[in-house]
Amino acid sequence: MPNLALKPTAKPVKDYYAALAAYSFNPNWHLLTQLRALNRQIADRIDRNADVIAPGLPKSYGNPKTLETRDGIAPN
Repeated sequence: MPNLALKPTAKPVKDYYAALAAYSFNPNWHLLTQLRALNRQIADRIDRNADVIAPGLPKSYGNPKTLETRDGIAPN
């Protein structure tokens, strides 16, 4: 399976800011500091046997295909 994290995109700046927003990171702060803090929070939750939720839909959601629609704008 290819590593999709390394795949270039057509809009890398837009994708960068979307990723920052997904994790509530501030684009004006040092990225690695924010990433380290997030990793520490997750590690602390794991140490306390608290739930840690991965990004995306929860496994209990069911069929994610039900979220797809055909009413979007197709690229040219």
